[in-house]
Amino acid sequence: MKINTAYQAKSKEELLKIISQQSQQIDTLTEMLRIYRYRQFGNKSEKISSEQLGIFNEAELPKNIDTIKEADEEIHVASYTRKKTPGRKPLPADLPREQRIYDLNEDEKKCACGHELKHIKDETSEQLEIIPAKVFVIQHVRKKYACKHCEEAIKTAAMPPQPIPRSIASPGLLSHVLVSKFQDHLPLYRQEQMLRRIGIDIPRSTLSLWVIRCAELLTPMMDIIHKNIMKYDVAYSDETTIQVLKEPSKGVQSK
Repeated sequence: MKINTAYQAKSKEELLKIISQQSQQIDTLTEMLRIYRYRQFGNKSEKISSEQLGIFNEAELPKNIDTIKEADEEIHVASYTRKKTPGRKPLPADLPREQRIYDLNEDEKKCACGHELKHIKDETSEQLEIIPAKVFVIQHVRKKYACKHCEEAIKTAAMPPQPIPRSIASPGLLSHVLVSKFQDHLPLYRQEQMLRRIGIDIPRSTLSLWVIRCAELLTPMMDIIHKNIMKYDVAYSDETTIQVLKEPSKGVQSK
C-alpha cells in the first residue's frame, strides 16, 4: 500500500484542521444539493414554516410571559394609578358589579396585645365574570272568551306579529343566528353543534331556512342600501376571485 508522503510530513494539528475544513465543505455542498433538488423537484406552492405556524398556536405561552403576569397582577383597583406600558385596561364602568365582601372572623379582629382591631379601609380587586348564553322557552298564552248567553261569540286575543309565523324561532334567536353566521363567521353546522351541546336539537336545514326567511324580511332594507350606494360616483366592491367549476364555454380552471 502506498502512503502519501505529503500527509506524513504534516503534523497532527494540521491534519485535524484539514479534516475540519473538508467536513465543512462537504456539509455546504450537501446543503446546496438539497436546495437544488428541492427547487427542481419539490412542491412549488407556498408553504408555511413552523415559526409562522406558531402565531396560530393560542395555547403557547408568549416569550414575555413574566411581563404579562406582572401587568395582570399589578393593581386591580380602578381608582389607583396603573402603569401605561405594559398595563391592563380598567374594566368598563358601565358593567354591573356584584360585590362579594370578605371579613375577618370575630376572634381574628383582636390584636395580640388584647385590644380590638379597627376597620381602616377596604382593599378592592376586580375580576371579569361571564355567564353562558341563557336559553329559555317563551310560552304565548292567548286568552279566549265566549258568550255564555248566546253561545255564539268567541274571541281570542291576538299575538304580536312574528318574523316567521308558526315557527319556534323568536326574534332574538333569529338575530343570534344571523350575527353568529355573518358577523362572527360561524357556519350553521357549528351552530347546530353548539345548540346540541345544551340539549336543543335544531337541524342545519332548519337554520338555513330561517336565514332565507330573514333575508326575505330584510330585502326592503337591502334595497335602500343599494340605492344609497348607487348615488355615489364610485362604488367599492370585493373583487376576490373564485374558481368556476361548471359554466358554458369556460374551462374548469377559469376564474
